[in-house]
Amino acid sequence: MPVNVTSIFGCHYKNHELITDGIKLKYKINSKEESVVTRVLIGADGANSMVRKSSHPHEVFPTLYMAIQEWYEVDQASPYFSSIFNNEITDFYSWTIPKDGYLLVGSAIHAHQDVNKKFEILKEKLKRYGFVFGKRVRRNGAFIYRPMQLGHIQYGRNHIALVGEAAGWISPSSAEGISYSMKSAWLLAGCLNNSLQDFIGPYRKKMRSMRINILMKHLKSPAMYNPVIRRLVMKSGLLSMDVIEPS
Repeated sequence: MPVNVTSIFGCHYKNHELITDGIKLKYKINSKEESVVTRVLIGADGANSMVRKSSHPHEVFPTLYMAIQEWYEVDQASPYFSSIFNNEITDFYSWTIPKDGYLLVGSAIHAHQDVNKKFEILKEKLKRYGFVFGKRVRRNGAFIYRPMQLGHIQYGRNHIALVGEAAGWISPSSAEGISYSMKSAWLLAGCLNNSLQDFIGPYRKKMRSMRINILMKHLKSPAMYNPVIRRLVMKSGLLSMDVIEPS
């Protein structure tokens, strides 16, 4: 008897095959290979999704980036966030964030480039602008997608659904993805509650507003990533906030 929905969170996905009763899923947990038959498989395994690669082998995938972030101890963190646009480092963007006595330095760099070398260039450039790094206490890294066209977004097929970044739901302008992940999972859950057989069509329909949102992010991107347009927008002061000096 197949189970209705299978989660492979915390497991290492191996592969799957379509069978009469649904999907036979193979995975590894605690170094032991297991298998289960399920009616629905949900790929929520983020960028570089193995579930998506197996279920959509001939589809066009979004551009893959590696996001790196390091935490540094600082005597006094700068009281502002910053976004850095420098094509020598990445065609996406880098950032600094003050947080709880630390300075967070990060960048989203094309995964097929020398990521560590590019990240070191970023830090050297920041030092020239007066940033002082103390002891590094943490370093994180993760793959992220950057959907550059609506065709990069996939919903799933054959009793397999994709949510979050596995589906390509992430902002192509800011790389924000948690809101898309939560909304896509919530909307898919509603479709599955209605039917475990015919859910891809309704799921696709409910996600139309998110597709429009991603399209609007595409329209916004040139103003952020074209140096000439970005300079003109910043000089105009459009949507800028007044600076309030501390009393």
